[in-house]
Amino acid sequence: MEWTWRIALFKRHFRQLRFDDDLGFSTKAAAEIATNLSVGLLGPIYAQMDPMRLGEVERLLRISAEYGERITRNRSANNVKDGGLERLLAKYPSHGFVIDKTEGRDIFRKIDDPTDAQQDFVDFWNDYAQRYIYGDNAFTGYFCNEPTPPSPSTPEGQANEQPQDGHHGAPAEDPGGQ
Repeated sequence: MEWTWRIALFKRHFRQLRFDDDLGFSTKAAAEIATNLSVGLLGPIYAQMDPMRLGEVERLLRISAEYGERITRNRSANNVKDGGLERLLAKYPSHGFVIDKTEGRDIFRKIDDPTDAQQDFVDFWNDYAQRYIYGDNAFTGYFCNEPTPPSPSTPEGQANEQPQDGHHGAPAEDPGGQ
């Protein structure tokens, strides 16, 4: 909290206590009561603040702002509208927060539709993932040619056989249409 806000709170209490026609406390008594009121009101708020956490958050915001400034510095390659960086830093609660196209148009100069290849990728994995997101099955797999860890039925030291098509974890195509 800024000092000006705390001082304004004290002054408001002091003036009311000192100069109100019905109260009219002495300067000393008004100052003491205004101090106790201000401290009493703000104390519980300050007690909840963790200075280390506040410092961490401030540092992360500065890092994000500096990174964003570097990205947007080159005006010809800059796709962020004026005020967009500040909005990204201050208005979204987490990195995982989804920005849809409507909001994106408020922040960025250009919003592209996905390419055919990108849309095919999304469609492929979306259809496949629905079975695991909304079903009772757990999904585990590799997106590259990594060996699987030995299963309890596989003797230790021998890797399980892996298909060589690069689609580990991906749905198997049924060439026979069965």
